[in-house]
Amino acid sequence: EKITLNYWGLWESEEIIKPIIAKYQEDNPNITINYVQQSFKDYRERLQSALARDEGPDIFRFHNTWLAMLKKELASAPSAIAKDINLKENYYPVVSEDLKVGSQVFGVPLGFDALALFYNAKILKEAGKTYPATWDEFRRTAMDLCVADSADKSCKPGARIVTAGAALGTTSNVDHFSDILGLMILQNGVDLTKPRGDLAEDALKYYTLFTTDDHIWDESLPSSIYAFATEKVAMIFAPSWRAHEISQINPQLEFKTTPVPQLPGTQIGWATYWAEGVSSKSKNIQAAWEFLTYLSS
Repeated sequence: EKITLNYWGLWESEEIIKPIIAKYQEDNPNITINYVQQSFKDYRERLQSALARDEGPDIFRFHNTWLAMLKKELASAPSAIAKDINLKENYYPVVSEDLKVGSQVFGVPLGFDALALFYNAKILKEAGKTYPATWDEFRRTAMDLCVADSADKSCKPGARIVTAGAALGTTSNVDHFSDILGLMILQNGVDLTKPRGDLAEDALKYYTLFTTDDHIWDESLPSSIYAFATEKVAMIFAPSWRAHEISQINPQLEFKTTPVPQLPGTQIGWATYWAEGVSSKSKNIQAAWEFLTYLSS
């Protein structure tokens, strides 16, 4: 029986995926896989819309936070395949927590990602700074790096920010602000199933300090990813896959990434990654999952 599988990916170009698909098709001559690299812009909306119209792909990439929203659109892995993939043994514990519902597996990641600190290497070097490892260092560095149109170039209230120290404190123009807040709350020892109380409030207050007290970022600036790519901010938080986008906007930008700052005595990160899943409306769920087993092995 001839089977055609349509596959939507995000970062990998057709040239990168082609040899991997060709090898699989060689071993499975009855299967044809059509890969389409999608743009990240409005991807979730396009995906949901295509799935709702029954015009979606058989296999697609989704963010680890989308499972609850896409659960009806996702087909769980057949039990033998779920056993073979073995999320619990082969991946970080958080992956099993994110992509399993009961004993059912709804996705498999091809890589793992977490929130990182991106910094403009040139700006830090010219200011004689190194990347900050703690939140206290981060706050001091962000204040020192901020440049405004005030007489002494300091980022005081009312001054227009020329180069922001770091993108933090607002929600409208800080990409991944909910991930950043989640990280701060988790590092502060809050139970994420009950994110209330003084510790959660302290983390929220600390997040807004960068705008309310320090004035190193404000809502007049572009979105943090674009601001970083165009050298309007020295430091941002983002998952590593955003590096593709930053390099596309500004191929000349000298930037580096490093682990997120910590509180004394903590070593806590924030997972944010993508997984491959199979559409519940696919006519070839078994074949699609078999291909994903091959891709993830």
